[in-house]
Amino acid sequence: MNRYRIFKNSNFIKMWLAYSISALGSSISFYAIMIYLYQQTGKALDIGIYTMTSILASIISGPFVGLIVDKYNRKRLMVFSNLISGILILLLVVNKYIFVVYIVIFFMTISNKVYISARMSSLPNIVKEEELVKANGLISGTSFTIRIIGPGLAGIITSLVGSRIIFVFDSVSYFIGAIIIMMIVFSNETDKEGSLKKNLLTGIKYMFTHKVLKFYVVLGIFFRLFFSMLSPLMLIYVIKYLEKGNAEYGILMMMVGIGGIIGSYIARIIENKYDVNTIFGNGLIALGFIMVLFLNVKKFYLATIVYLIYNITLFSTIINIHTNVQKITPDNMRGQVFGNIGTIFGPFHLISMSLGTFLADIFNVRTVLLTSAICYTFLSFIIIRVQRYNLLKEEKENIA
Repeated sequence: MNRYRIFKNSNFIKMWLAYSISALGSSISFYAIMIYLYQQTGKALDIGIYTMTSILASIISGPFVGLIVDKYNRKRLMVFSNLISGILILLLVVNKYIFVVYIVIFFMTISNKVYISARMSSLPNIVKEEELVKANGLISGTSFTIRIIGPGLAGIITSLVGSRIIFVFDSVSYFIGAIIIMMIVFSNETDKEGSLKKNLLTGIKYMFTHKVLKFYVVLGIFFRLFFSMLSPLMLIYVIKYLEKGNAEYGILMMMVGIGGIIGSYIARIIENKYDVNTIFGNGLIALGFIMVLFLNVKKFYLATIVYLIYNITLFSTIINIHTNVQKITPDNMRGQVFGNIGTIFGPFHLISMSLGTFLADIFNVRTVLLTSAICYTFLSFIIIRVQRYNLLKEEKENIA
């Protein structure tokens, strides 16, 4: 197979380019909004509300987004969602009230969720099945490259010309993305009549009745329940346990982006060598062990290396899983599956962050994170062993 064949797919290149342009604008404005909020109020609480607003919008809108993506033309949905996001972010240029920021973020999250769900659902319609991992890897690699440069650009541009110019740039990036998407040609073979009869819980029910998807969902819930607390606690961990400052924290966070880029490449390599469920099971168990190792390393440079390995493992696993979900999910259900990911996982994400930060004030942050990592490793190992036992049992019964 020609490894560069995917670059000859003009429709994929257009989708990739549209995503890259709008994602760069969004990444810069994401951090610019945090800077703007802190400059206006001086309160960390407002930044927390900003993050929580986005998470809640994702949880609430999931079932509705899934129905919309499966019912209507996905290309048009991607175009309209980009246009709506471009208009919404433009409102912040003339805005003077903090509450308006939260309203804009709430509806932008929903609009972006429509776009992401439609894009993920549409990719199998424009890319051959054997090239899906490459396509997902390229998009993810771009995402993490942007994630690395986004905060720096936001800080530089905000200090030079202010955050409002960034909002204009983001708006333009959405409009350009919409124009590029208009030029994409692909079929959207959804069952329109069937979609009309679906209820809001159809996608969630489907994910919990499909054997493979249910397996992914259960382990995904455990992963978020035990590891989502890492995000708000990492800065405290760096300061109190590693005894470093903001600069070192920033370096550690760069490992997320670098790990994502490397993981995107590795995902393409391991796809053809291992079964996807083997990748998923071994990858998620490995994450637990790597995190336990990370939390037992005192030297910062070693912690940075281990955290890089953690993120490489994480994203090479996730890309293969997303690809397999695209392959095994019928086209007329794909929107509901991807649309409901935030609805299913979001509450556990919030529980983890809330419980983790609460316990960290009672015990020390390392104890909380280490206990969480050990519990996750133990439980994920048991779940995966049980899953493999059940699969072997089914195979023997089928042979008999």
